[in-house]
Amino acid sequence: MSDSSPLDEGVIKFNANDFIHETLHEHPLINELNCIRDRLFTMNLIGEYPIEKIGFGNLSVRLLHPAIDNPNAFIISGTQTGHIPHLNLEHYTHVVNHEFHENAISVRGPVQASSESLTHAAVYEAHSDIQCVIHVHSAQIWQGMLDANMPHTARTIPYGTPEMAAAVQSIVQHQTSGVLAMAGHEEGVITYGKSIEEAFALCEDLYKQFVS
Repeated sequence: MSDSSPLDEGVIKFNANDFIHETLHEHPLINELNCIRDRLFTMNLIGEYPIEKIGFGNLSVRLLHPAIDNPNAFIISGTQTGHIPHLNLEHYTHVVNHEFHENAISVRGPVQASSESLTHAAVYEAHSDIQCVIHVHSAQIWQGMLDANMPHTARTIPYGTPEMAAAVQSIVQHQTSGVLAMAGHEEGVITYGKSIEEAFALCEDLYKQFVS
């Protein structure tokens, strides 16, 4: 078992003060991401713990903000949206900048960003060709990956911290696709790829290997 509970998922640990509420506009990549999110919800890889009513799982796609020149800007599902079966534009937001050392992100959109946004930012910063990051929760996949000694962060590193961002970057390095388990974030698993489809295919492969 890890030292942190999966129920920590909804707790935002980063500095969220730089948040400007603005409308998110339609984009084909957001529509594609949302279709994948629907499938992950059906697979119970994104959802809500029924007793505690705490959401889990999130996903993002690299998408530049029209007014900000940052190649690592991305769209991500908002905090505490895991319980919603089907999201719309009001449930996604734009992370336009990040500062790992200050544990801070800048957000422009209708909702505050997911608590795991710094980890997503770390993956995008690791390679410019990575387009999509998916973070799901599954006890079977998570334990299966650790038992198989697949790529994973240390058990002592909690989610949503600069330490987690650094650990994730050390694993991703210059790769354009892959998978990893967050040993210090119970049930937490990440897949990433050069496209939304590729990131989901990696997630689906893990599901077939360890769940179905």
